[in-house]
Amino acid sequence: MNMKFSILGASLLIGLSATSLAADKSPQSAMEYLKTTPATKYEIGKLSMEMTSAVFSQQLTGREIKGTNFEVKNFSVKEENGNLLQVIHLEGRARDMSEGQCTELVNFFKNDELFEELPEFLWSGLTGNQYDELRSSVKVAVQLISKENESFTLECS
Repeated sequence: MNMKFSILGASLLIGLSATSLAADKSPQSAMEYLKTTPATKYEIGKLSMEMTSAVFSQQLTGREIKGTNFEVKNFSVKEENGNLLQVIHLEGRARDMSEGQCTELVNFFKNDELFEELPEFLWSGLTGNQYDELRSSVKVAVQLISKENESFTLECS
């Protein structure tokens, strides 16, 4: 599948699921309606994060995390307890899964420049204090998944 179209399709599905055109009884066209419906900066940033996850998943699936026994399965975005999480799903043997390993991997990704600067990438034009505040709400999470039994998982952030 062409990546350009898969990202476009994903963004269209997200946009259409959030908006019900049938509920609008005004005589304007659907396109005019969409042009007058503003998206919040949060929604745009979250959509950018979801699209980035799709690209990362396509480009990095199957790649081994150096120095570990885990490889990238995919990336996703999750809202949880008022936080926005970039979830990195890693697959490995059950015997290599532990809270300590999970925490070590979260710290590894947190210290990566890309994830460290995620709020600046997603939302431009904010103050330094706002970015500092966002760093406590926009986080990296890791989910370890057993190769032997995919229902056996361990997640930490």
